[in-house]
Amino acid sequence: MLLSSSACAWRSCSSTVACLAPAAVSSVSSASSNAMRSTSSSVSVTHPMAAALRVLALDQQPLRRSSSSIAALTTITNAGFTLAKAGSLISAEALTLRIRVRGIVGSITNVTRAMSSTTAEASTNTSGQHDKKQSEQPPPRIVGFWLLGISVLTFATVVMGGVTRLTESGLSMVTWHPVHERPPSSEAGWEEEFEKYKQFPEYKMINKHMTLDEFKRIWYMEYSHRMFGRAVGAFFALPALAFMAKGWVPKSLRPRLLAIGCLIGFQGLLGWYMVKSGLDENLLQDRAVPRVSQYRLSAHLISAFVIYALTLWHGLNAIDRNVPFVTSDRRIKLLRAMAKGSVALVFLTAMSGAFVAGLDAGLVYNSFPKMADKWIPDDLLVLKPTIRNFFENVTTVQFDHRILGMTTLATLSAVFVYARKLDLPRRAKAGAHAMAGMALVQVTLGITTLLMLVPVPLAAAHQAGSLTLLTFAMYFLHTIRKAAVVL
Repeated sequence: MLLSSSACAWRSCSSTVACLAPAAVSSVSSASSNAMRSTSSSVSVTHPMAAALRVLALDQQPLRRSSSSIAALTTITNAGFTLAKAGSLISAEALTLRIRVRGIVGSITNVTRAMSSTTAEASTNTSGQHDKKQSEQPPPRIVGFWLLGISVLTFATVVMGGVTRLTESGLSMVTWHPVHERPPSSEAGWEEEFEKYKQFPEYKMINKHMTLDEFKRIWYMEYSHRMFGRAVGAFFALPALAFMAKGWVPKSLRPRLLAIGCLIGFQGLLGWYMVKSGLDENLLQDRAVPRVSQYRLSAHLISAFVIYALTLWHGLNAIDRNVPFVTSDRRIKLLRAMAKGSVALVFLTAMSGAFVAGLDAGLVYNSFPKMADKWIPDDLLVLKPTIRNFFENVTTVQFDHRILGMTTLATLSAVFVYARKLDLPRRAKAGAHAMAGMALVQVTLGITTLLMLVPVPLAAAHQAGSLTLLTFAMYFLHTIRKAAVVL
């Protein structure tokens, strides 16, 4: 609207000047001639005024020659004053001309200022969103260290959960409460808790000869795992509220923190939902081994991995300030795509390992590289429909995990070799070395665990290794994600 009114004012001023200029030339010339005849002074002012008015009359494009118009009108005004001094005579016509010229000069000046203001405002509005994003301040580094602390606690909770499963302790606590859970304070309390456990399939089918002291050991194992999970929630929620109250969390990070908080709460509910599947009385009728559903176990582990990955990634973002590095090698784009694929492959392999754990598939075909002297076992696809084999057939589940593990090792090794050919920062090279080395360690741990019939220490180390490998893969991706290619 301001731009439209400015244009109208310009057109009005231009038409007024165009009509006024010829008459002004005639009036000034006449006044000048009379003054010359009336005085012996040799001062001549007619020529500069007439020339200025001609410039003004010819100026029909104010947007292009506004500066020349203003200069011409200023010359006219100054010349009028000189004429008054020289001849001491100014006719009524010359006085009227002077007043009109002053008004036109003021109008043109105001319109020019208005147009400049409008142009600046339009430029500001056009780049508003971009400037807003650029001006957002990163969070203090303490926020990054806090998020990394959450990831460390999540790592410990996942490892504790793996040990709980391997020691068959997960079904010892047959009730769940989000807040009021504490160990029994007396021997009678322990006896009461033990009696609750005796009502469920695991005791009736496997642990009939268990003593109270043995029950306490597995109960404390499950209790520790639950307390670790609650510690993650408390350590996340309280500082998050404090940081937001202080204004340390940027607006772009707030919805992500909210999503992480919801995931942590959902993880607790999902854990109990998983445990309930192992307390089902139908297990007695089916004569099945009392264990939790492999689907629920996998969902529980996937949720934990997602929480870990999100807190790790945003923690790294907050600490290193997203500082990019510059390279002239276009191959960095391909390396970045390979790094993203590596993270996805590590994640997928870990999820297949969750199904191996849920079905105890590591206790069959304890040989490598062949399975019972065959590259492809006979019972690979015996269930119908075929898709069930990938989630319920122990042979297929182990076979898939083997293939994915070796594929991950080959892929990460290829990424490492390719990264060595590029001129990368020191920390990116260190990340590539750590990722490839950990991939080799993880495959070695997996094979050893299989050959030794899944001993608890090795199996727990193998599960921790999956998170460690994911950490190195994400760190390597983080170091090259903002690389700028400059030719």
